[in-house]
Amino acid sequence: MVPWLKAARIPSQLYLASSLLLGHALFFQTNHRLNWLLVLGFAIFGVLLQLYIVFGNDVADFETDKLNKTPSPFSGGSRVLVEQSLSLNQLKSAHYLMTFLSLATGALLGLICKNPVIVYLTVASLILLWMYSYPPFKLSYRGGGEFLQAIGLGVILPCMAYIGQGGANLPFNLILALIPSHVACAIGTSLPDEPSDRLSKKHTFTVMLGQRKSCLLIALLQLLSFLCLGLMDPKLFFGKGSVAYFGFFMLGFLLGMQAKPGHWGMNAKVFLVILFTQSLIGISIWNCFQ
Repeated sequence: MVPWLKAARIPSQLYLASSLLLGHALFFQTNHRLNWLLVLGFAIFGVLLQLYIVFGNDVADFETDKLNKTPSPFSGGSRVLVEQSLSLNQLKSAHYLMTFLSLATGALLGLICKNPVIVYLTVASLILLWMYSYPPFKLSYRGGGEFLQAIGLGVILPCMAYIGQGGANLPFNLILALIPSHVACAIGTSLPDEPSDRLSKKHTFTVMLGQRKSCLLIALLQLLSFLCLGLMDPKLFFGKGSVAYFGFFMLGFLLGMQAKPGHWGMNAKVFLVILFTQSLIGISIWNCFQ
């Protein structure tokens, strides 16, 4: 049981859960109601989709993960294959099972919502991993994988929840404002893997730009999302508390720029990136329910 829990990488469920909850919140903001059974249904879909992603990534990145000497709680795979606590065939079988269950759950939600768009978005979410990790695209190696992550978390999942609740006119201004932060988060989680990714000839931003320039790009992308959200709601995002919080993030992140893969400071830096992205999403969700 313990190896499977490790392979599941449960903390990463937060990424999908917050994106789905944002879609529900955006629907509530204009309609002042929610179907809580659908909230539960999409939460189950999110759990299955996350397992499909992490199992599939572990299988696809097995050779690269064997080279990784600087894994972190946020990247480098679950290590269950590297440590031989699970076999490749076991993880492949689990990945295939999660593929089927994710597709079946998405199709069922489409039937319940009486909207085929849910099914289309389900298929799209599954295709994103294929394009990210597997031939012929394999964009995590060729370059552009960070944008696929941002599309999945920043666009597809909020859209699924919003449309599933019955929404028709998605407020894309908020969705688009958060995209730079999602890209920053995707770049941030690749920082600890830079040595092994370079050996594997992955074309991530971190490999192509190096640690320092990647950190500066992350800071600029987070600033861009913060400013866009602030222009949409100055009282919420440009208040003293929000500005102080952003300043704290920037200060901590920039002070940790010199931290190298394998050092505790790298884990702290990546944590700050994830925390800030999730904070922007969380504040947006909270505001929708006011």
